[in-house]
Amino acid sequence: LWDVSNNKVFKILKGHTNSVKCILKFNDEILISGSYDNKILIWNLETFEILFKLEGHREFVRALIKIDDLRFASGANDHTIKIWTIKGENLKTFYGSSCFVLCFLNLENNIFMTGTGDGNIFIWDFEGEDKPINCLKGHTLPVWCLIK
Repeated sequence: LWDVSNNKVFKILKGHTNSVKCILKFNDEILISGSYDNKILIWNLETFEILFKLEGHREFVRALIKIDDLRFASGANDHTIKIWTIKGENLKTFYGSSCFVLCFLNLENNIFMTGTGDGNIFIWDFEGEDKPINCLKGHTLPVWCLIK
């Protein structure tokens, strides 16, 4: 972690065994990291200790998004999206992505989108079926980011 006021590192968080690909500041007390080690770590930002180590993806974790005050989602190279509680419980797994998940966009009414490595954009319902509602095709390269 960096202190941008003096351009110096003030804390190194050790826990992953490979490169960190994504980070989510869940709130002022919780940080979540996803890595090429296929794991998600939930950190306490006051003590810098690992609260939970989540092992559910078969390949590396590329994207994280906050759903609400109790849940977040992860997307990975295994073509799945997983819904987790902040306590580390895996609530649901979504299947049906045509490629690895690169990014998320949280819309409204439990609807979210993912951009994938093959250029597709999928629309999902956090509370719905474990398959996408729709697929938007047209990009010829990966969809790295989505904006509202």
